[in-house]
Amino acid sequence: MSLYLECYQLIAVKYSTLTIYFLLLPLLVQHAFEVTAQDSSVGYLAAGSDTRALLQAYTQPLGEGLGAGMHYHWASGAKVHKTLGFDLEIGYTTLFVPREAETFLLQTGRYRQLSLSADQPTSLPTILGNNADETQLSHAQNGAFNVARGMGMRNWVGASMVHMPFVQGGIGIARGTDIRVKYMPSFKAGDIQFQGWGIGIHHDIKQYVPLLNEIPFNFSGLIAYNQAAGSKMLLHQEGFVQTEVGTLLMHNHAFSAQLMLSQQVFMLHAFATLGYLHGWQNVAYEGTYIFNEAETVSNPFSENYHHASSFLTLGARWDLPLLYFQGSYTMGPFTGINIGAGLRLR
Repeated sequence: MSLYLECYQLIAVKYSTLTIYFLLLPLLVQHAFEVTAQDSSVGYLAAGSDTRALLQAYTQPLGEGLGAGMHYHWASGAKVHKTLGFDLEIGYTTLFVPREAETFLLQTGRYRQLSLSADQPTSLPTILGNNADETQLSHAQNGAFNVARGMGMRNWVGASMVHMPFVQGGIGIARGTDIRVKYMPSFKAGDIQFQGWGIGIHHDIKQYVPLLNEIPFNFSGLIAYNQAAGSKMLLHQEGFVQTEVGTLLMHNHAFSAQLMLSQQVFMLHAFATLGYLHGWQNVAYEGTYIFNEAETVSNPFSENYHHASSFLTLGARWDLPLLYFQGSYTMGPFTGINIGAGLRLR
């Protein structure tokens, strides 16, 4: 028995250490490639009545990504806890940004007073796109202005991705129900600062279908809400719109409904999740801005944009006494890979 305990302790320590390194590595790499140069995000305010349409095209992929990253992994299995049972997990979700979310096409017929300046590309970067040379647009009244570049993650690592760290946990209450909470600590990707949190209810559905009780699998549902924000400081001292104390704030809210199925085979717990996500993102310019070197305006823009999507997650959890390690792969508008380690009791 003592030999078994010594072997178990050695394995647990070894895999715990490796997991900590593995969890931290993507965040260290992401931090190493932060952008420090200023861009021309302020330029969108020079678009006048076309600002709303331009900002929707520029920022909506980020709203969809934040919602996906927060909702792709809420639980590593369909089995809920017994009363006062709990789990606590640390990990990260890596989102791979599809190429179609990195650019948008400037269809000038869609805009009232905008046109491309000479020799400018018609495909512009979204906020998740590249950080190549800025594109110049022309407004009928406000003149020429540059529009913002993207975060440029693909330029550095060959694939556009964002690593989102999280801490989450759940506790069992009466009648086959868990209360789950999730926290995304503050981190920086590109020149944008992110942070978020969420809360969910995980409930056993199998208990209501007697015929399913004889089949050795777990079946449950989860509903959850999250909010996550991304912000970046703005400094722009030339052109039609100028600011020294501005902020571009993108605040995302999202709800999801998920069905979970899982099966335990020895120490391996395989699970699948089918989910639907609906959310909205508020995009706002906060601070003080000077228009045409004459008019000073505070908080000049705020608008909401909606998004919805579905997703499928496949994953597995390796259970040890008290400890577990999990990984999953999600198919949706954004492909996601999730990995985590935690404590689990009852």
